[in-house]
Amino acid sequence: MLDRKDMWMKADKLLLNISHLKKSYGDKKILRDINLTIEKGEVVGLLGVNGAGKTTLMRCIAGTVPVSDGEIRFHGKDLSENYHELSRIGFLIRISFLDYLTAEENLRVLGTYAGISKKELDISVPEVLKIVQLYEKRKEYTTGFSFGQQQRLGVAQAILGKKDLLILDEPFVGLDSSGKEMLEDLIRDKSQKDGTAVLLSSHDMEEIEKVCDRIVIMRDGMIVFDDVFEVNQVTYIQLKVKGEEFTAYLNMFPLKQKIMIYDDGIIEVKDIEILGEVLNLLGKDQVIEGLYVKDVSVREIFDNVVTRRGPEL
Repeated sequence: MLDRKDMWMKADKLLLNISHLKKSYGDKKILRDINLTIEKGEVVGLLGVNGAGKTTLMRCIAGTVPVSDGEIRFHGKDLSENYHELSRIGFLIRISFLDYLTAEENLRVLGTYAGISKKELDISVPEVLKIVQLYEKRKEYTTGFSFGQQQRLGVAQAILGKKDLLILDEPFVGLDSSGKEMLEDLIRDKSQKDGTAVLLSSHDMEEIEKVCDRIVIMRDGMIVFDDVFEVNQVTYIQLKVKGEEFTAYLNMFPLKQKIMIYDDGIIEVKDIEILGEVLNLLGKDQVIEGLYVKDVSVREIFDNVVTRRGPEL
């Protein structure tokens, strides 16, 4: 049990707290009881197939999509009642720019709209353009920008001003290798040096693996996986028993958050420290048919969670 000091420290780190969030359009449910917390400095990867609800969730945080039920709190304040707090969140969600303005002018307009003072914009606009490697193109009109350059400019507007949280929807799309490297470094610097939290969605599993501390997977408008990510060894145990006999073993393991049970008689053990305990429990009944140890990637976690199928042994 957390003592009062630990509870205070945990609360002090908490930045975003989403509770029982729901979004529906008529009878169509898009988000179903979403509960999610993000702490300062965390980089959280949001994964899911198209239509899982990722972008809708991000737009609910941004306030561009009204929620049907639930609450979004930022720095302990309800965002629906404290819209000014949105100025401390940077968003990259399908942004578009004004073609008749230059890159620099677009950032100034967006910065002014976000409540950033002219004095601060004079300093921060050149800084962010240098970070995303667009400073030399600051006087060019965005109508001539490639998609990758528009993505870079989108990242620039997201980090403009003092941000405590970045919400990035598919930020790696359209970026070349140097652009991806730039964004990787930016995310690391913001989280590790500035304590900025990042929630990013991406279909690029390699990039998620490189920059994220934690993975959240959505399916059918629900969060079906939420765990810290480390590339480590995971053990898969194939049991001889199936059906009702296999069901009897499901209640043997108290640490359900570290053990996943698959329908085809496979048990996945995520923590090497409890592997011995699991093997002892199963070994005494001589029901172990096979055992397989491997490093698990983000792609494998995603595929296993979304399809609910275990690996072949």
